[in-house]
Amino acid sequence: MTTRTSLIALLAAAVFLPVLTTAAQPRPGDAPAPAVQGPPVDRIDPRPLAPIAPSSDPKFRPKRGGETLSDRVVSYTMKATLDPAKGVKSVTGTERVTWRNPGDSPVSELQFHLYLNAFRDKNSTFMKESGGRLRRDDMPEDGWGQIDVTAMATADGEDLLPKLEYIQPDDGNAEDRTVARVPLSKPVMPGETIALDIAFVSKLPRIFARTGFAGNFFLVGQWYPKLGVYEPKGMRGRAEAGWNCHQFHANSEFYADFGVFDVELTVPQGFTVGATGALLGGRPSEDGGVTYHYRQADVHDFVWTADDNFVTGERTVSIEGMPDVKVIALVQAEHAATLERHLDATENSLRWFHANVGPYPYETITTVDPQDDGGGAGGMEYPTLITAGINTTSAGTLPADDDPLLEVVIFHEFGHQYWYGMVASNEFEEPWMDEGINSYTESLGMADLWPAKRAAWIAYGGVNLFRLPLDNPTLGPFSRFASTQFVVRRGPMIGTSWGYKGGQSYSFNAYQRPENALQTLGVLIGEEKMAEVVRAYFARWKFGHPTSQDFFDVASEVSGQNLQWYFDQAFRSDRLLDYGVQSVRTREEEEIAEVILERTGDAVFPIQALVTRDDGSTESLEWDGLSSQQIFRIAQLPEIRRVDVYPNRTPKLDAYATNNTWLSHSDRAGPARIATDAALFFEHLTLLLAGVVS
Repeated sequence: MTTRTSLIALLAAAVFLPVLTTAAQPRPGDAPAPAVQGPPVDRIDPRPLAPIAPSSDPKFRPKRGGETLSDRVVSYTMKATLDPAKGVKSVTGTERVTWRNPGDSPVSELQFHLYLNAFRDKNSTFMKESGGRLRRDDMPEDGWGQIDVTAMATADGEDLLPKLEYIQPDDGNAEDRTVARVPLSKPVMPGETIALDIAFVSKLPRIFARTGFAGNFFLVGQWYPKLGVYEPKGMRGRAEAGWNCHQFHANSEFYADFGVFDVELTVPQGFTVGATGALLGGRPSEDGGVTYHYRQADVHDFVWTADDNFVTGERTVSIEGMPDVKVIALVQAEHAATLERHLDATENSLRWFHANVGPYPYETITTVDPQDDGGGAGGMEYPTLITAGINTTSAGTLPADDDPLLEVVIFHEFGHQYWYGMVASNEFEEPWMDEGINSYTESLGMADLWPAKRAAWIAYGGVNLFRLPLDNPTLGPFSRFASTQFVVRRGPMIGTSWGYKGGQSYSFNAYQRPENALQTLGVLIGEEKMAEVVRAYFARWKFGHPTSQDFFDVASEVSGQNLQWYFDQAFRSDRLLDYGVQSVRTREEEEIAEVILERTGDAVFPIQALVTRDDGSTESLEWDGLSSQQIFRIAQLPEIRRVDVYPNRTPKLDAYATNNTWLSHSDRAGPARIATDAALFFEHLTLLLAGVVS
């Protein structure tokens, strides 16, 4: 899921961004910092680290070369009918759920997510935590929705509905109905399967938090009774087997087993449908509508959209090493001029991820443009279907040709096909593994694909009025703020999605802070090696549900060095990274100069400072960064012009740029660096107030 921009944020950026972007620019040709074996974190600071799930038992690594891509623990065969009538807006459905016990012990109950009950009333955990507001969208007063299970029985006819019981495993909120347990009269033995027939009615909310309707636009997400994940002992480092089925929280997203979805969707005549998977065909329905048949294997969710206002475009993309992919765009009629941009951005995203991460294995990818008043459905990911959205500073205005907002949203959401979709980490418990890794690859891909499409425009009354003299804020220049003490000192990056101190803290720790940590890892081990880490992690763990430690282990393995010291600091602690040049002192009588570097934070990082002299010659100063201060004695002449503590590229985890460079002569760079801290603070304060980061 991505965040959106606003007029106030753009105006704030126009004031502060020119100052911010002058500091800490790369110097081409300089070598990266030397890789060093860091010390155990407890030797630096004895405070405990945030707990994480240990590495997965090797037997739970995905097996390659089989007949299927995933383990296919579950399958859903569903039939659903949309009623778009005013005041109804519901989906009536049936499903046969078939589940296989993947563990070594009997299972005596099933647990289901009933996500739509988050919008049942103000007493749900989701509504209490969010206050009825998410991503700058407010829950409409008359927009409530819910899911009612009307029948549930085993395939052999045992009625289970009287046994259904709502549970609240996370917070004990007795009013929350987003998780239900169903005791079984006969346990499911290891390797055995059970099939249930379920009937349900889903009353859709007005568009809010990724799902619902706006007029005749429908984004039907998290709409059916959905099994949780039964985790055997050793899976994701679990000490004992059990269900992983969390309540729906304001900041949580999703986690589910891979399987097969075979779905028939019935809608009124005149509606265009898009959905997860491949369209197998359509036929007239008995009620005068149309029934569409979709099927997709090796995914963990199914979503669909319907609208009587879509303009449709599609193309087939052929890339060596993967099946042909049908790229589909469903765009609002009033946005028809952007149809090719939707298709181009989706195709370019597909090609970039294939080249830089790994092959896309599915036959389709659909990009959906919500209605203007359905913004709560925009910027969201589901298997083989993503939502984008036209968003400028003025409603009804299409983005300018060099404004990248549409492309960055599509690229970000397409990236989720890999980290949320195929790798499928647990977003409830370790949200950074999806959003953070995706934000990191987004920053790389946008720089590669759209280096010239960076403008920020002010629009009003349907017209792009003028171009601001800065990069568009949606490209992420604000992420450095997530490395400052205002964020870092509030706690470790790793934690449950509902355990952070507010929505802004969730956003920083799920998106920007891990992006900064991964960029810094690239500075530490080198960009080529970092690219290998990303590719190797995806290749090993696609269709595998890894833990944070699984990612850390891949990085150490690929880099050829034990990087646990780095991950413990960056992800599991509130340690602040900040190095700088304290001073440069000359001793004329000894013909030497003393360059004093300092560590002002409590995190450790290897440093390779660069001394530049008046004659253009340079000298590297290598420091393991362990002590609080390091003094280098070097020749005084030729005169030292500048000292850069990060000569190649400033790690984004470094909290403050004001101390990164020492200059012998005053120039514009000095005042710019002094202003950086203030710019970071005030810009992000404005962004928080504007709701751009959430």
